[in-house]
Amino acid sequence: MKIKDCFKYIISILSPTINGPERIGIGFFVQTDDDRLFLITAAHVARETNVKSRIVMNDLNTGLPVLLDLHNLKKNFNWSYHPFADIAAVEIDGDSDKKELMQ
Repeated sequence: MKIKDCFKYIISILSPTINGPERIGIGFFVQTDDDRLFLITAAHVARETNVKSRIVMNDLNTGLPVLLDLHNLKKNFNWSYHPFADIAAVEIDGDSDKKELMQ
């Protein structure tokens, strides 16, 4: 993979709030050699996600933006947080359409 290929897996994470503006953060997907898929973002972004959070990513075939409900990618959404760094990760469920996200 070339460095420019990494950028196509960057997403925006949109999290609505009750009394304020929508929170927006950036994340990216990482696929392991054994086809497990993880979403990585800053811990402060992960902490603001909720059941109404969405992601915006580019369709890798058309280049057009695609809006997906974040919680459709993972049934029990429990972020794992690094103990010191501002980073969090969650594994995407196997029954979500992972192939579509990474192609």
